[in-house]
Amino acid sequence: MPELLQRFAGQTVLVNVTNPQQHEAAELVGVHVDHFSVKPLAGGTVHHLPYQWLLAAREVMAQPGEPDSGQPAAPQLHLDITRQPADGASQPD
Repeated sequence: MPELLQRFAGQTVLVNVTNPQQHEAAELVGVHVDHFSVKPLAGGTVHHLPYQWLLAAREVMAQPGEPDSGQPAAPQLHLDITRQPADGASQPD
C-alpha cells in the first residue's frame, strides 16, 4: 500500500477522515512504513492513520474542470477509512 500512496504524496486526495459518510479533499502529507498522514484542505489538524484502518484505495481518473478546456483527466486517489482496523484486531490505547 505505501507504494501506491507514495505516488500521491504532496497531492490532494479524497478521504473520509472527519466524516465517515463523506469524502473531503485533503493533502497527503506523509507516507510512512506503518501509517500515512493527511491534512484536510478546509483546515484542521494532520491525521495520522495506520494502514489497518484503510478499507479501500481507488485510483480514478478525475474529470477536467471545463468540458472544452483542453486539460486532460488526471489520476486522483480516493481513500476509504474506518476508525476500526480492517482485519478486526484491536488497536492499543
